[in-house]
Amino acid sequence: MKENIIILSGNGSAAIAANNIYMQRLSERYNVLILEEHFTLLKILIFLKKMLFRRGVLHTLDFILLRILKEMFVCEKKIKKNYMPHIITKDINSSFIRKILKEYNYKFVISNACSIINSETICTSKTKIINLHNGINPRYRGIGNFWAIYENNFDLIGVTIHHVDSGIDTGKIIFTIKNCEDIFSDGFLNIDINALEIGANSIVDFILFNNQNNQYDLTLESKYYTYPGLTHYIKAYRNFCIRQNMLCNQKSKL
Repeated sequence: MKENIIILSGNGSAAIAANNIYMQRLSERYNVLILEEHFTLLKILIFLKKMLFRRGVLHTLDFILLRILKEMFVCEKKIKKNYMPHIITKDINSSFIRKILKEYNYKFVISNACSIINSETICTSKTKIINLHNGINPRYRGIGNFWAIYENNFDLIGVTIHHVDSGIDTGKIIFTIKNCEDIFSDGFLNIDINALEIGANSIVDFILFNNQNNQYDLTLESKYYTYPGLTHYIKAYRNFCIRQNMLCNQKSKL
């Protein structure tokens, strides 16, 4: 009889891309149960209210402007959903989700680009929750790889697989994948999708074959980064283009 794997997932393009990999590669040996969180308008408004209180008016307006312009003019690569979520929820920390974690039998729980999992939900899980983080911990916690590009820190582009604790991306690191050029294979607009695909394949290898790279650097400064705005996006994109042009020039001289 197959054991269960529970995935606590968001429903953005990057999360869908990762779930496609989990379903394709794990379904032969495990029952993969996807609990998918869909954001409501109320939740978005609460999020913006918190941002306004914590970050101020200018940052919040900068963030909103970026989201509007990306929705109008930016086109990520299209990701087809090759699965049906078993449960759709408005809140990954709801009592219903906690009841599932408490009563079901499962071997692994994977967090996949959903909302921050709170302490009560973490404590309900029968096993440690594995999180796929789009960035190198502990240096780039939160919104990771974007800010590494913004700071021209391309040596710290990658993904981190770690256990979830009560902090934000502060749990024990299982392994990291650094200096991964494949994240840039589809350009700047798709770095999140590519990073989660790379990370999802690595988690599958860890589950199926116990493959992991334990070479991670805990001496890195621990910093948390929040959501960027339009001004941050422009600078990060410029840094990305400069680097790509430099690499092209280097290749042309060989």
